[in-house]
This record gives sequence, C-alpha cells and structure tokens, in this order.
Amino acid sequence: MNAPDESDRNSGKLFVLDTNVLLHNPAALFMFDDNTVVIPFVVLEELDKFKSQNDDVGRNAREVIRHLDRLRTAGNLGKGVTWNGHGGTIRIELSSPDRPAALIADEPDNRIISVALAQQHQGHRTILISKDLNVRIKSDALGLHTEDFEAQKVDADRLYSGYVSVTVPGDVINSLYNEKQIPLETLQPHLKVEGESGEALATDLFANQYVQLRDAMDESYTGLVRRLAETDHVITVHGPRKPIYGIMARNVQQTMAFDLLLDDEVKLVTLLGTAGTGKTLLAVAAGMAKTVTEDRYDKLLVARPIMPMGRDIGYLSGRQGRKALCLDAADLRQPHLSAVHARRRVAACRKPVGRATNQPAAQQRAARARTAHVHSRPQYPPAVHHRCRSTEPHAARGQDHCFAGG
Repeated sequence: MNAPDESDRNSGKLFVLDTNVLLHNPAALFMFDDNTVVIPFVVLEELDKFKSQNDDVGRNAREVIRHLDRLRTAGNLGKGVTWNGHGGTIRIELSSPDRPAALIADEPDNRIISVALAQQHQGHRTILISKDLNVRIKSDALGLHTEDFEAQKVDADRLYSGYVSVTVPGDVINSLYNEKQIPLETLQPHLKVEGESGEALATDLFANQYVQLRDAMDESYTGLVRRLAETDHVITVHGPRKPIYGIMARNVQQTMAFDLLLDDEVKLVTLLGTAGTGKTLLAVAAGMAKTVTEDRYDKLLVARPIMPMGRDIGYLSGRQGRKALCLDAADLRQPHLSAVHARRRVAACRKPVGRATNQPAAQQRAARARTAHVHSRPQYPPAVHHRCRSTEPHAARGQDHCFAGG
C-alpha cells in the first residue's frame, strides 16, 4: 500500500463515512473499491468513546481502529493511503470546515455533514454514507447526495418463505382431497414462480415445503399441501380442529407453522416474521402441548442468547451466573412467560368455574379463588423448565406473515 498522488485522490467518487457505518460493519472501510473513502476526524473521536464498551459496538470500534493502524504503517492517512491495486484510497480529513448557517449546534453529526459539504464544494463527487436517518434528511436538505449503507441489508422478500402459491386445475385439488396424498410429479408442471423480469420460472420443492393451491377457474377453491420430507409425494395439510394448548391458527402461515411444530418427524423448525405474527406464541403452545398434554417429553427448554440485544443483562438484578440461567432475569424470559399466561387466561375464560348449581357454596368460592389466582399469578407445570428468549409481542394475530420451514 502506497500513498496516492493528487490525480489518484481526485479520481472516482468520494465517500464520507459516518461513525455508525463503521460501528455497524468495520469492513465498510474496504467496500468502496476504487473510490476514495474519507473519515472525518470527529469520527475517530467518537470511535475512541465507544472502544471500551464490552459489546459488539465496542468490538467493532476496536476493529476499525486496528484497520486504521495497519493503514498508518503504509503511509500518511492525512494525505491518503491506497489499500488495493486499483486506486482504492482511505483518508482521514483533518480540517474542520465552517458549518452552514442551518447547522447551528456544534455536534458530531453536523461536523460530519460539514466535512462532506466542503469536499463537494471542492469539486469532488461526494456521497455521505450514514445509517442515521436524520443525518440523511439534513444532508439532502443541504443539497448533499447521501445514501444508507446497504451492503449487509437482507431483503425479507427474497428469503426462503417456506411455501409457494400456484394455480392448478380444479381436478388436481379434487384428487388431493380424495386421496390425501398425490405424487409430486402431478404438481411439477404447475410449479412456477415469477422471476425478476416477470417471466414464469420452473421451480422445485424443498423437503417439507408447502404449496398453496388455487383453482384456475375459482380462486376461492383452494388446497394446502406439503412435500413429505424428501419423498416424491405431497400430503394434504389441515389446520388443527381443536386449539393447541388454547391457541388456534389465525391464517394459513400459522397453520403451516403448527403443522411442522407438531410433526415429530421434523426435528428443526425455523420461524421468521415481524413482531406480533405469533412466532413465540405458536412455538411455546406447540411445546407445551407436546410436553404437558401429550406427555411426549419430560421438559421444555426455552433459550435465548445472552449477547446484548437491546438491554444488557448487566441491567438486571442478580449475579451473572444466575442471570445466565434466567433464575433472576425475569425480563429476558418475560415474552415466553407471557405466551403461557395468555394461554392460561384463555383457558380460564373458556371454563367458568363455580357456576354449577349442585356445587356447595364453599366449593364455588374456592373455585373462584383458584380462577383469580390463575389470572394474577399463573402456576406452571413442574415438568416445564423455563430459560429465556426474544422480546417481541406474542398475540397470534392474523396480520403480516409467519414463515415456517423445516
């Protein structure tokens, strides 16, 4: 790596990186190929504040500093250092240009924007990269081109959804309902998905992938099948006719999830969906049904990583060892306990106690007291071992989607 000359510095685009981009992904320094990357001096000061944190943010800050230290040995970062063989340059901007009148406050965000504006006024094709929405809004208002850092973004629409929707003749759905199982080759001619250009592309089914069937002549006539593991057959899928530990599926995606969660032959199920689509509620309900109702397992383990995701475990009461076991970390296990509480409240409401006329008054009062106790402080089956998991709401709503795949 060598220090570039003036012509190298003025060629290509110039990307000014916000602190949050480097904290999000330290490798962002090297993701702009043959262009110039400018790091405002205030970004180094912010990295210095974050480097002592004992989490992913602190780790990323330290990694960025190590990257810059290695570049420092190859040249003067104030003048710019070429890090690849085709002009990619990283430079630290030492100047503190005057801020526009609109940026009154002397804060890091405004100073970073000022650096980018100064580079643009010098004739560079400048782009400010920031994950801060407000920074992008202010930059755009000042006439500065700005973009989000999207190198690691995941488009949920492009992920494996666990099912496909196809249109078939009504006879195929009829045979499905009559035989309960049909050869995969019967569906193969109809298994097509829409490509990026709108064309129909043939596709294959993965093991345990679902197919939503719609009659070509009547869209209200539908069917749901699942490829049976890695066999060459698909089987009919019906939603549970009775509540699963007090919970009923509210849409076809939750029906798929329950079908896989309750199938003992499927050893691993992953659920993907936005908050409130019922992922935790369905998983806990299926686990409780298998453990308590069917007595197929001795205990139910619910776990979540203790790496910081929002609140650090250090904010919770108790010693670290006990918090790791969730003995004192009520906040970490609260979502799963809420799912169990919701089921018990449903059961209590569906089975009013103490209204039978042939019960003595004392028994009726005792029954009402037990029901009130279930509402206020639910008791858990002794066979269930609770650990911890995620933090989204747990009402099974018929909104958005809940992915099921096995």
